[in-house]
Amino acid sequence: MNIRTAAIRLWAPLIVYMCVMWYCSSQPKEKFPSVKIPYADKIAHVVEYGIFGYLLTRALYPDADRATVLRRLFIVAVVSALWGASDEIHQYFVPTRDMDAVDWLSDCAGAGIGYFFYETCYR
Repeated sequence: MNIRTAAIRLWAPLIVYMCVMWYCSSQPKEKFPSVKIPYADKIAHVVEYGIFGYLLTRALYPDADRATVLRRLFIVAVVSALWGASDEIHQYFVPTRDMDAVDWLSDCAGAGIGYFFYETCYR
């Protein structure tokens, strides 16, 4: 497999997923089903960013020897926190959506879970 094919295989799923995240974040709250489960929105953020953290770790570090575990965790955590913050700021400008620090913390927690899932299952 050549470098271009490998790069597409690793990065395309992440980029497509980020575009889907941004699109969903641009939609008013009314477009999403209302669920009567406590903290359902926080759980959704953890799941959404868990997938993001997994795909980000996979794209950045297909070869584990390139960086130490702590360095990989730090980079994924910073990128995920910045992406989550940009998502929350973006939602501030979408009608019927709001910026929420607890959502951002849920995003960060989910990304960490995705990172650890990838590290545990695929290393």
